[in-house]
Amino acid sequence: MSVAINELPCFATETWNGSVSSDWNNAANWTPAAVPCATSAVIVPAGTVNFPTLSTPATVVSITVESGASFIGSEFLTAGSALVKQDFHLPDIITFPHLYRLPLSEMYSQSTRPQYGHISMMSQQATG
Repeated sequence: MSVAINELPCFATETWNGSVSSDWNNAANWTPAAVPCATSAVIVPAGTVNFPTLSTPATVVSITVESGASFIGSEFLTAGSALVKQDFHLPDIITFPHLYRLPLSEMYSQSTRPQYGHISMMSQQATG
């Protein structure tokens, strides 16, 4: 007797396209068309019709959420690293400093400060 095992494809990089729904586990929402696996680096770009929602445990090597994108269900995701990119407008930071927890005065200590910019926040998960 023989048993056929159908392995699901696993790609090094998976980019969310959200073309079908917001379901993380629907392969058609990813490019290439496969649900991310433990060795996948995931990218969630802005400008998609649907953003990913994860409601069951999943593991990836990393996730990058681009500025303007959204990801729901981070409590179900285990990732070696996470990068969340966010564009900002400096006058808003000066007016509402309590909304930002980065040492922006250290980042922009020069007399000429940019009016617009980009913040990348990274979290490294400890293993052991």
